Amino acid sequence: MILANELRSGNLLLRNGHWVLIDGQAIRDITSVPGEAETYERIPLNSAVLNRCGFRDGSIRVSNDVGWAFKLEIVKGEIVLAVQEYALPVGCKYLHQLQNLYYALTGEELKVSLAVES
Repeated sequence: MILANELRSGNLLLRNGHWVLIDGQAIRDITSVPGEAETYERIPLNSAVLNRCGFRDGSIRVSNDVGWAFKLEIVKGEIVLAVQEYALPVGCKYLHQLQNLYYALTGEELKVSLAVES
């Protein structure tokens, strides 16, 4: 079950097998409408989802307005925040968690392609 406190407007979840963009109304409904939270599913991170997020060769470059530059990388199947020679595991298993982490680090939304690749 998804919890509303995990979400921000703009997160992507599954509903009835389709990717949906979450807005404030959906978050409110998840909180207050009985059974609504059960209609949504988290999107597990896998190589296809990470490709939609711009990961190439297992990483995505990240920078922010204070001049930090680093990467989010996949190391042994886990996403880590890589700064120089250090790699900090961040515990992202689902797309909305990755979106929230990226936003927290950069103040910008993670660009996710909604086009289905064939």
